[in-house]
Amino acid sequence: MKLKSRLVACALLISSLGCYQNGISDEDYLSYSRGKIFIRDSKDIESLNDLDDFDILVVDERNSKDPNMKIVNSYKITNKDDMIDILNVLLKYEEEYPSNWDRSLISMRNEWIYHDLSYYFNYEPDSSRDVDLNNADEYRYQKKIIRR
Repeated sequence: MKLKSRLVACALLISSLGCYQNGISDEDYLSYSRGKIFIRDSKDIESLNDLDDFDILVVDERNSKDPNMKIVNSYKITNKDDMIDILNVLLKYEEEYPSNWDRSLISMRNEWIYHDLSYYFNYEPDSSRDVDLNNADEYRYQKKIIRR
């Protein structure tokens, strides 16, 4: 990603994080270069509508037994730079609203790519259409075997 694009993405991230108060309303969202990122619990995700094609829905299950951030319909994002931007937003969100969720950027990217490949090869599409970035999978996808 070019420096100018990174600066724009950082500016968008910083400005969108400044909108957060104690609660999250339907108007609050984070963003990446192609759309909005909505991080909600499963009940609130279902109530969102009027979404654009590249808006991202993330189910926040960080307070579950195995802390998780689930990216809904993750197969729609195929650009690796977009993936990295979205994952960085999740990491920044965790920084702002700490929990026991603990994943590295490399392992999340690798897991997302494996899910996409599985989905496009029609391997368990109901399961592989979304990527669950739960703590238990950190070690499984930690090794950098996929080059950028």
